[in-house]
Amino acid sequence: MLHGCGGVGAGSLGWAERLAGWGYLAAVVDSLRPRKLGDICATGWLLSSEVRAQDAFNAATYLRTLPEIDGDRVGLMGFSHGGSSAIAAALAEPGPDDSAARPFQAAVAFYPYCPTAIPTRFSTDLLIVIGQDDELNSADRCRYFVEENRDVRHAPTIKVYPGAAHAFDVPGLDTLSATGGRMRENPEAATASFEVTRRFLAERLKGR
Repeated sequence: MLHGCGGVGAGSLGWAERLAGWGYLAAVVDSLRPRKLGDICATGWLLSSEVRAQDAFNAATYLRTLPEIDGDRVGLMGFSHGGSSAIAAALAEPGPDDSAARPFQAAVAFYPYCPTAIPTRFSTDLLIVIGQDDELNSADRCRYFVEENRDVRHAPTIKVYPGAAHAFDVPGLDTLSATGGRMRENPEAATASFEVTRRFLAERLKGR
């Protein structure tokens, strides 16, 4: 998993527990502290999505060396800044199975900043999950990105939740971001997103 711009926190750890409950081994990749970076919510340019995507590939390469890991069933999740990085990983040119660019078997991006919608080759199935009322990353931009890429292999899919703001899945959250956008829990959208994500991952990681 790739955390948001604030680093590893309750949201990431909550998802790790949830994934473990679904039968997965969950690893949270810290992209900030090893680089001696703190919160980058106002300075996201300090760490590009492509660099963080490589963090995810490197972590997956390590995980595949563990005897309890099926190397053909490794997925990726990312949130906000990490969600954008999950998209970057899904767009990365796939490498051979023994390289640090071996594709993931599934990728989920929660409330990401979606890139410019240019028909592109994807290396894995991608699910984008976002709230319609997200003031930090545009749901409509993500819809357009998905629509423009509907005819490519591994075409992305999207789930948009009406009335949901940024970080709607984080329990108890109700605050403003460093750039002024509202971040607020929406329990109904969160619960629905858990089930959508569970099914998406199960179809690609457990049903193979």
